[in-house]
Amino acid sequence: MANKLNIGLSAVATGTANAITASYSPAITLTDRRIVFLRITTPNTSTTPTLNPNSLGAKTITKLGGDPLNAGDLQGDCILMYDLTNTRWELITAKASIVSPDGLKTVVTTDSFARLLATNSATIEAYIFADLLKAQLYYYDDDNAGGNVYIDKDRLTLTHDLLVNVVATDFRLSSETASRVAILDANKNVKGADTATYPSLTELSYVKGATSSIQTQLNGKYRSETFFTTSNQSVADGGVYIFGQTGAPVNVASSASKVPVLAGTVVAVSTSVFSASTIGSSEGGTLKFFYNDGTNSITLATDFKVDANRSFFRAFTGLSTAINDGDCYIEYTAPTLATNPAAIRWMVTVYIK
Repeated sequence: MANKLNIGLSAVATGTANAITASYSPAITLTDRRIVFLRITTPNTSTTPTLNPNSLGAKTITKLGGDPLNAGDLQGDCILMYDLTNTRWELITAKASIVSPDGLKTVVTTDSFARLLATNSATIEAYIFADLLKAQLYYYDDDNAGGNVYIDKDRLTLTHDLLVNVVATDFRLSSETASRVAILDANKNVKGADTATYPSLTELSYVKGATSSIQTQLNGKYRSETFFTTSNQSVADGGVYIFGQTGAPVNVASSASKVPVLAGTVVAVSTSVFSASTIGSSEGGTLKFFYNDGTNSITLATDFKVDANRSFFRAFTGLSTAINDGDCYIEYTAPTLATNPAAIRWMVTVYIK
């Protein structure tokens, strides 16, 4: 007994996108399970397109056992099988469906995947519809550039940009911890970022409202260290005076007179001097800033003097001196004075980035 293979020929679709006609040669008959190949020239826009081959009558094209098509299901090379019992054409090359936990079956296309996300409040898991072990899904962007999405059990792997407009109220990954930043791990899987390594949502909120680089803003900040004398000091010709954390200047720097500071960059030093007694002349002396426990110094001025009004303020800006953790102090060396002041007090402020 001879078996007849019910496989048809191929033809190019004519007619319209939703009322398709085709001419097969030799002409086919509508026998049960008749398989035909059809090259689509214009994708369908209706969910109930029809096929009328060789003027045998227009029959609705369905998929997956009678489900209506989605717009765009018919495009490129398609395979259809005739269902004589239900008098319809079944699209064999239909896109596979996935089922969410609440039982909603949705065919995955450009817009239906978005609808699945938008209409399911349940956690979305991907399951293969029917008995498919692996399904290859297609989507088309505005330029009809196709990419592939493979579903293998409950894993979705994108092999091309998935261009969908998702409007979803809930899109949850049930295995992840709530209220964490979502990142792509080394395997390009979406994961919740571990707060032991990555910032938490609270920590990220600290930078909300920043309008420029935070590092640039930090670099523009500085701290200051201020020290001053609390008792009067007479100044002798050629005398060396150390101004630090002691109440009165001393002649030799010691740990008691030095001011501890943290590492950074000194950008400015300001000095204020006041003399309780009248100064007859104001010859300039040398002012130095010592740092790194006194092992390094920079000369601030060689003409530092108190004017006839018995007060003087001077700021030394434009500095860029890197210092380490350690002690600092100011050293003043007096010139030969025509009239030696008998009661001078100092205040010094060091500005450090």
